[in-house]
Amino acid sequence: MKLWRIGTLVLLSALLTGCTGTVYVTSVPDGALVYDRNYLGGYSQPLQKGITPVHYPRSRCKRESVKVTWPDGSESDWQEQSGMIGTEDFHFHFIK
Repeated sequence: MKLWRIGTLVLLSALLTGCTGTVYVTSVPDGALVYDRNYLGGYSQPLQKGITPVHYPRSRCKRESVKVTWPDGSESDWQEQSGMIGTEDFHFHFIK
């Protein structure tokens, strides 16, 4: 099978399956508020996704950006992970 046919099959399968992966977020200590960065109109809008430990469906096919805020108000840096076709699960772990 020619290389371009394989690439076409991979792209077609990605388009048909969509973004089916899951984002898993944990923290030490538990109980941190999770934010997922959502890029809309060229700027980022952080969306609350729950309290650690938490999991939720991926919101974008290629990249996920996550940060947490602990109960005392301190915040983590943003962590990012990228995937090829949107079916991978992403695991984020934050330590205070």
